[in-house]
Amino acid sequence: MERKVDVAIIGAGSAGLTATATVRRYTENFVLVDGGELGTTCARVGCMPSKAAIQVAEDL
Repeated sequence: MERKVDVAIIGAGSAGLTATATVRRYTENFVLVDGGELGTTCARVGCMPSKAAIQVAEDL
């Protein structure tokens, strides 16, 4: 199956989740590709100073 998207984000670590939050402001036509759980270990357990990455992961 072929799917055309405006943006492809590779990796669901901190940078990928931040990119996802930014991209979602402009389009819903994107794909986030990662082989594991969303976010880094630090983001998933809440030890980052910013909770922005956690919120993006929960929104997906």
